Amino acid sequence: MGYCQLPVAEQLQLIETSEHLDDPYDLIGELQLLQAHDNLALITFSKASGELLDYCNTNKESVLIDLQTTGFQKRFFVVLVDKKAIFYLDN
Repeated sequence: MGYCQLPVAEQLQLIETSEHLDDPYDLIGELQLLQAHDNLALITFSKASGELLDYCNTNKESVLIDLQTTGFQKRFFVVLVDKKAIFYLDN
């Protein structure tokens, strides 16, 4: 069973390291380390309300397209990659 096939609770238990980004575009450097076919999980939250907007298993290309088109202007995000969580939580 692949990482992205695990239930969310099990994925979160596997997290060993985390990183906070000051700018959503800093994610580009993190994603460059991945292969195009690597799976990852993207969790987004509304900046206005903090409400969970979406949880999806995705890939590097999809996240980069979303970043380029929206800049995550109205959303916070957490990206789960293997045993690492990458957070963008604007202050």
